Amino acid sequence: MRALALAAIVGVGLSLGAADAREYRDPAGRIIFDAPANWPVTVEPSAANITFVIAGNDDNECRFVATTNPSTANSAAYDIWRTARNDAQFTDAFWLERANNQQRVFPNNSAVLVSHARDDTGFWPMQRAELDSPTRSLKVYAGLQLRPGVDMMAFCVNYDGEPPIAAFDSVLRSMRHADDATFRASAEERIAARAAAEAA
Repeated sequence: MRALALAAIVGVGLSLGAADAREYRDPAGRIIFDAPANWPVTVEPSAANITFVIAGNDDNECRFVATTNPSTANSAAYDIWRTARNDAQFTDAFWLERANNQQRVFPNNSAVLVSHARDDTGFWPMQRAELDSPTRSLKVYAGLQLRPGVDMMAFCVNYDGEPPIAAFDSVLRSMRHADDATFRASAEERIAARAAAEAA
């Protein structure tokens, strides 16, 4: 995927150091992320089970959508970790359906999928996609994170100039949940137990 490849190049675009980023914590507890300090953050109206936040400036923005998922609320953290690694379920159709929900970016269901892949940079696998919005001549970089009871997505959009790929990557990879320490400890316990059983 081009976004993943370019992000590995040192010095490309903008990177987010601790002093350059501002943390946003959703009062509903569905999502936390870090955005560049000079990007205003706006909480958009949404249904009770959805958090919709936009962080950005005139040229670039990331649109975060965190949705309560009752079907995974009682799932073990390990099962969610494993699900996020199952690339087969994150099909072209999956990405197009979710992208076209962003009507301001993809009017009239105009999303065109360029590529998608899994990003294993962090402990939690993130599904990534690059899309085009031909009617608006936009490049869009998306990410999906899963946790028990919540799905977190973000669509980073470049409106003018060159897309700040490294900044988008940093923002997307910063998506997390308030209970991540507990979730990770639980998942790692299962991972270690399975590894020990297989070794035996």
